[in-house]
Amino acid sequence: MRLHSPRPLSSRRLSAHRLSPHRLRPFFLLSLALLLLTAASAPAPVFAQDKARVIEGTVTNHTGALVPNAIVYLKNGATLSIKSYITAADGYYRFGQVPMDADFQVWAEANGLKSPTKTISAFDSKVNWTVPLRLAPK
Repeated sequence: MRLHSPRPLSSRRLSAHRLSPHRLRPFFLLSLALLLLTAASAPAPVFAQDKARVIEGTVTNHTGALVPNAIVYLKNGATLSIKSYITAADGYYRFGQVPMDADFQVWAEANGLKSPTKTISAFDSKVNWTVPLRLAPK
């Protein structure tokens, strides 16, 4: 019984037609089509910049009465810019379109009184904030 020994690599006849580009083209096109279809159907990523917060509330004095014409301040912790809002007769304030990618501080002042500063963290994903502010002596 004679065992078959493979021919050396140099003497093997390599068939070039098996891996020719014209035979691989359909597989390449199919792979490309599947990749594009998968990318097109994937949901778009949502970043913090795409959303915005709403911060609202009322300003009251130490007895709980609503304070009209109080100035409410909103400070951006990243840019240090400050926006202000003057409350109406019902003591209500509202800041819309507040970016979610920075910390914010909110406080109120009126008639020589100031509320404690409340902080809203960029790490909190909550969108709607109701922040009551109670004035106290400075």
